[in-house]
Formats: sequence, structure tokens, C-alpha cells
Amino acid sequence: MNIEIKNRYDEKIILCGEYESIKDCLEKNCGANLSRVDLFGANLSRADLSGANLSGANLSRVDLSGANLSRVEYNREKLDKIPIQVLGLKYQILITKEQIKIGCELHKSSEWEKFKDSRIKLMDKEALEWWKANKKIIMGLHKNHCNL
Repeated sequence: MNIEIKNRYDEKIILCGEYESIKDCLEKNCGANLSRVDLFGANLSRADLSGANLSGANLSRVDLSGANLSRVEYNREKLDKIPIQVLGLKYQILITKEQIKIGCELHKSSEWEKFKDSRIKLMDKEALEWWKANKKIIMGLHKNHCNL
């Protein structure tokens, strides 16, 4: 099948060619700069992504189970384990050792912990109520992820 992987913001083609799957394309281009690509829903389980730059990539609903993430970078963080994803809530959540992305807001976990209500309110009109209901759970998931 013909695979085209494009920059999610300007639609420029980053990788293109005949591959068996997106996973096959990424494995054959190990170490590729995949910053700002839209990988929404891709099945990358057991893929060799070593050395890839995933900074700014849309990893929503991406299956990374068993993937080789050695030397993978996501938003200036070297990943050493598969991020936690939480789907099905008002905002999708992605948790790494250092960062938490909730919806389109990506910040260091220490920043999320310290945000004042006024800052959360600026994110979305329903964000404060949602954050108050889910903060303890999200921060607990982050803490567990760091300790695994």
C-alpha cells in the first residue's frame, strides 16, 4: 500500500512510499524525524521506533504496546517507557515521566500540580470543573507511571 506521512500542520510529506503498513514504513525509516506528524489511531505495537523524534506528533489512540522506544524523543523528553493514554473522557490524556498532555494542553507534571484555578479556567470553559474532578486521578496515574 502507498503510505504518506505528512506534517500535521502544513501537510508537507515527511515519508512516502510502498509499505505493508504505517508500522512497516516507520520501522524501515528508523530514526526518522516524525515531529508534528499525525499518527492518530496508528497501530505501532512492537514497532522499532528507536531514535525517532515524535515531538509535536499526534499520538492520540496510537498503540505503542511493545514498541522499541529507545532514544525516542517526545517534546524534548527522552522516552524510556510507553506513555499512558486515557481515552473516552472529555479530554484525551497522555502521560510520560515528565509531562502530561490533557486535550491540547501539554505541560510538565510539576506545572499541572501547581496550576491555579484561574490558569485552568483559561484552558477551556469547562476545564476547571473537569480538572477538580480528575486531578487526583491523573496525578496518581503520573506518580504510578514514574514508579514503574
